[in-house]
Amino acid sequence: MWIRSTMAYRSSFALTLVTSFCVTFFDFVVILLMFGQVRGLGGFSFAEVALLYGTAGTSFGLADLTMGSLQRMGKRVRDGSLDTFLLRPAPLLAQVAADKFALRRLGRVAQGLLVLVWSLLLLDVRWTPLKAVLLPVSVVSGAVIFAAVMVLGASTLFWIQDAAEVTNSFTYGGTPSSSTRRRSSPRNWCGASCTSSRWPS
Repeated sequence: MWIRSTMAYRSSFALTLVTSFCVTFFDFVVILLMFGQVRGLGGFSFAEVALLYGTAGTSFGLADLTMGSLQRMGKRVRDGSLDTFLLRPAPLLAQVAADKFALRRLGRVAQGLLVLVWSLLLLDVRWTPLKAVLLPVSVVSGAVIFAAVMVLGASTLFWIQDAAEVTNSFTYGGTPSSSTRRRSSPRNWCGASCTSSRWPS
């Protein structure tokens, strides 16, 4: 659904894709400027650093493409909209990852692949079957590691958001969000006879 809505405005998608590519490419421009002054860095040549950058950039781009929507997990936990995902007969992680799927993130992947291919052309690699298999495996493994870190960070928000809201409620006398109110009912704090909509200060 999100891909169809994005492709409905092809010119806008093309502009955002190019913008994403150019913005991430400025990270590599810093490396270009640095190696304009030095021949090596820590024993690594420019082509070797470019290979490392291209591999990591492509891996992170793939993880950001598939799991980038997890950055909105905190907002959904606060406003209670995550509960709508729990009612659907589909894996929660897949739903959250697909929510507002941004195809423009392909620009980061394309930029990392461009640098990766360029570095391979600069390096004099003696290809063997093992090396040919190792390169794509490294990219995919890196993407899985980055995605796992994103999932871990989003998972901790369940406890961080609850702790922050409970602290704010006791400190400032605020009203907890609907999701926190359901998980931590006021009856647990002020007894069954509590009728106030505000938590005790």
